[in-house]
Amino acid sequence: MKPFRGSATTLLSLAAGAVAAAAVVAAWVPLTREAMQREKESLVGHLGVSALLMRGQVEPWLAADADPDTLVGRLDGLRAASEVAQLALLDPEGALLVSAVEDADLPPPPLDLSRRCATALAALPPTALRRVAFVTGATDGVGDLQVACTDVEDENGPMTLVLVETADYTDALSATRLRATLLFLALGLVAGLVVVAATRWLLSPVREVSMAAARIAKGERGVTVAVRGPDEIAQLGRAVNALASNFEAREDDIRARLDVVNQLSSMVAHEVRNPLQSLSLFCALARSEEDPVTRGQMIAKIESEIHVLEGVVQRFLRSSGPLQISLAEVDLVEVLKRAAVVAEPEAHRRNVRLMLQAPGRLRVMADGSLIRRALENLMLNAIEFAGQSPPGQVTAALLPRGREVLLIVEDDGPGVPADERDRIFQAYYSSKSGGTGLGLALVKQVMEAHGGTIASEASPLGGARFVASLPLKLVGESTQS
Repeated sequence: MKPFRGSATTLLSLAAGAVAAAAVVAAWVPLTREAMQREKESLVGHLGVSALLMRGQVEPWLAADADPDTLVGRLDGLRAASEVAQLALLDPEGALLVSAVEDADLPPPPLDLSRRCATALAALPPTALRRVAFVTGATDGVGDLQVACTDVEDENGPMTLVLVETADYTDALSATRLRATLLFLALGLVAGLVVVAATRWLLSPVREVSMAAARIAKGERGVTVAVRGPDEIAQLGRAVNALASNFEAREDDIRARLDVVNQLSSMVAHEVRNPLQSLSLFCALARSEEDPVTRGQMIAKIESEIHVLEGVVQRFLRSSGPLQISLAEVDLVEVLKRAAVVAEPEAHRRNVRLMLQAPGRLRVMADGSLIRRALENLMLNAIEFAGQSPPGQVTAALLPRGREVLLIVEDDGPGVPADERDRIFQAYYSSKSGGTGLGLALVKQVMEAHGGTIASEASPLGGARFVASLPLKLVGESTQS
């Protein structure tokens, strides 16, 4: 047998719906039993009241010595008025005297039940206000019999008035069971549908995360999921967004590095090819040259070409210092948001509120990958030093001003001492334990490579405030329009 396969959402929805429906159906049994008990109590109460009322009617008839036929007629009238199935009188010895039945084909009430009822009646205290006894018996295929009896005074001795009911009791129970069954079936269906719908809604973010992960695995860019649902599922959404952003950042870095490698390889091929050709030629000539003087001159030329190659290598080593940027038209607001996606999981972990302030769009000519890395460094650094009494607060803002754009990141932490505000941008200088001292140095390189600046100052929030500026002379025409 093949196992059932389906999405987790479908399986959990079906399971939750089945559990809810089973719980409702399980409640059907005790409630129907309770309904049955109420019907029995109602029937017993009806028989008890009818017995007491009939006693007041029958005693005068017995005192008047009514003949048996007249007595049967009067009993049948009482039976019809009380809506019971059978009505009978027993003598003091327990023998049946007269009986009135609803259906002439029905036998009279079983004497054993009537005698049991009379015995139960005799066991009641003489001072009981309601001298009525009840017994229950069974008949062939009809159902339970409810029998009520009370004592009737006669000059020949106490007699027993017996009331029997069957049909109404069975019909009432059947109707009650049918109503309860229909009610619980409806409740079970509604509960199951509600639970299934609620479960599918609750787990819908998981399906979105799964689809987003599949798109990321295919190499699709710009994948994001809505962060919603319980904390665990929301955290999963944030993690997937951060993963997508990190993948894109790493892809951008790899592409940038490949561009640098391609550029360097082209320059090396161009600069080294000619000296290598000269060396190859001089070596071939020196190998066949017999004149020692001429051979010495060729060897000297070979040494000269080697020095040329060494100079090429040294020049590449010296030129590898300054950061090379690749300008393109980017939306700084989108760059800021993507940087925030990377920093958001760390902010959530440290219970820090990360807030963004930016215009709708701000398109400039810049290296979007490097700017984003710089903003990530500033945000993560601010989150680490944010307020020590959670929740901390970090604000990142973009502010166009005149011919430049300000990138501002500030926190409510302890701030940077005034005597360290310049030193923190130096490579390998760090004021925190375990720091490499390269994060803020890279930020400074990125801003200076774009022709901008960065500085640290005190924040109105009470912590550090980093203000970077990018000149709008690098911004395309669309920014100025």
